Amino acid sequence: MVAGISLVAGLAPAAASAIDGPAPAGPVSATGDFQDGTYIVVLNDLPLATNPGTAGSDLAKTDTTSADAVAYTDRLLAQQDAVLQGVAAEPTYRYTVALNGFSATLTAAEAAALSQRSDVASVTKSSLRQLQEVVNGPDGGMPQPDTEISPDVLGLRGQGGVWSQVGGPLSAGAGTVVGVIDSGIAFDNPAFAGEGIPAPPASWSGECETGEGDDAGDFPASACTNKLVGGRYFVEGARSYGLEVADEDSVSPLDTDNHGSHVAGTAAGREVSVEDTGGNTYEMAGMVPGAHVAAYKVCYDFSNGSAGCAPEDSIAAIDAAVADGVDVLNFSISGDPETLEDPVDLAFKNAAAAGVFSAASAGNSAGDDVPVAHLGPWQTTVAAAVHREEDGPVPSVGSFSGRGPISVDAEDQTILKPDIGAPGINVLAAYASDADGPNWGYLTGTSMSSPHIAGLGALLAAEYPDWSPMAIKSAMQTSAADYANAESNQAFVGGTGFVEPRDFLNPGLVFDSTEADWDAFLADPSTGYDLNAAYVHIPQLGTEPTTVTRTVTNPGSADATFEASFAGPDTLSVTVEPASATVPAGGTAEVTITVANTGAPTDEWQEGDLSWTSGDTVVEIPVLARGQVAGEDPEPEPEPMVERVFGSDRYDTAAEISALYPDIETVYVASGTGFADAMSGSPAASQGSCPG
Repeated sequence: MVAGISLVAGLAPAAASAIDGPAPAGPVSATGDFQDGTYIVVLNDLPLATNPGTAGSDLAKTDTTSADAVAYTDRLLAQQDAVLQGVAAEPTYRYTVALNGFSATLTAAEAAALSQRSDVASVTKSSLRQLQEVVNGPDGGMPQPDTEISPDVLGLRGQGGVWSQVGGPLSAGAGTVVGVIDSGIAFDNPAFAGEGIPAPPASWSGECETGEGDDAGDFPASACTNKLVGGRYFVEGARSYGLEVADEDSVSPLDTDNHGSHVAGTAAGREVSVEDTGGNTYEMAGMVPGAHVAAYKVCYDFSNGSAGCAPEDSIAAIDAAVADGVDVLNFSISGDPETLEDPVDLAFKNAAAAGVFSAASAGNSAGDDVPVAHLGPWQTTVAAAVHREEDGPVPSVGSFSGRGPISVDAEDQTILKPDIGAPGINVLAAYASDADGPNWGYLTGTSMSSPHIAGLGALLAAEYPDWSPMAIKSAMQTSAADYANAESNQAFVGGTGFVEPRDFLNPGLVFDSTEADWDAFLADPSTGYDLNAAYVHIPQLGTEPTTVTRTVTNPGSADATFEASFAGPDTLSVTVEPASATVPAGGTAEVTITVANTGAPTDEWQEGDLSWTSGDTVVEIPVLARGQVAGEDPEPEPEPMVERVFGSDRYDTAAEISALYPDIETVYVASGTGFADAMSGSPAASQGSCPG
């Protein structure tokens, strides 16, 4: 037992993004207006992590040191040099592992010129982003014994719990490295002690950086142990905005904010019995006590009173984490809710292609009508839910948690977000340390739900090292539990359900996808409903039923036969072929799912649940659809809203109008569906001077 450790509640970290805070600022589209500022420039060629000649195979780690990798990196740098010749500034960062590109401070003219180059994929203006939590403790912020620690609620701990099924707490996540991109870590918190933890895998190449300047001693070399195996910091992106780190923060991997330590402890903190000054005991633990942790600090308090996380620094952290050899990444930082091609999310795409599972926060601004963020299907975007009876129905989604549908063009709303829910309200975990020693405290937000899923992803990765990140995501989604209220059970609110570790070790079937699938989706998001995902999401049904295909994989050791069934509103028809499918052990089967609206309004989203059952195993996915009623006649073309008053064609009309106004050269134009050309023409056209 660790005695006398402070338990803090009600102390707001300076970098916290309040639930009622402003909407996160997003990047400017590469086709929009350019301004002077900081930009992330992505080049067309593949980065190291996904280039066929250098990417790992069979989920092997990306090797950045081989002769082929070094040669390819040099090639990417040469390409970047060629692009950089067109700008005056030096790059803030160069990215070669998870993204091929650079960040730099550009003039509007430079940014516009780069966007026109054939070797440049995108030029995106960036701005600070925020951590996704708010501080509040139970009973107005006063500490109280918390007997509902999330590992207990989720069935991880205790006799018959998931940890016992995998060999005990220190076997949960053993051999995996969970990377946390955040505000740093409190290395002296006992949640990150190294006793009893084996050395990290031989493939691990991470570092422990001690900091710079006056902060060089804040994170000593001894901070890293067999538990905390990496500590890095990235700050040049923030500095490119003209920001300097505040004196009370640290230019090192040290956490002074609480957020990063809390997230890391939630994901992978070891079991610690904590007694506060009032004599109350707390049995603390993360999702995978046996996993290793690596901290990548990108979020700071700044000397001008602001706080945040520069996307340039976040991409540099992803680049480093993939090169270091992480298995899982957590990202509890806001994103752009209105684009599918945020450069940060694209870096996560390439990390996923290299075998890295990533969890991200859904956002905390639903109350301000800000939609869910982190839209990529390669990420697992997490809603925040209640896990304590004192805080509401268990489980149920918090009113602040980011909701769908995703905020893109209607025809492109083919992706379900959030993906899943996890505990995120009044979560008790590690805090930053102070002069009196380590601290613990409560935080609320999707920042807290995301590391639950990151840690559980590490648990599955340790048990099934040959599973892809999407297989891990699918296993969680199809086995998720129902929420306690109807609103939370809407997929736009709570995703596929509340994570249920007691079931996800044996998911029955998984839905997998690859980088090629994601690239096809990005090329035409309107066809994303055919992505091999653990849901069906069709935004524009036609008068003919829409049919999609899913390939299911049986990860079990025996053949299994699954019977399909659908439960939903009478106005939503869903049929599956074949209705009964036998899937061989380790093999796959293809099913087609046909969806039709049989009577609901065309602008109304409908939702039901499609299940495959084999004995006691139930694989369930949501089906969401909106659009026209099947069998209805197409809407007739609108009648012309302009009628020809005189003249037989545009030239006669132009001549008549010209005669009325002989001294004025006027062009008359009308456009739009169903408009006649009665006002199209000009005096010049009437005289045959213009092509008809």
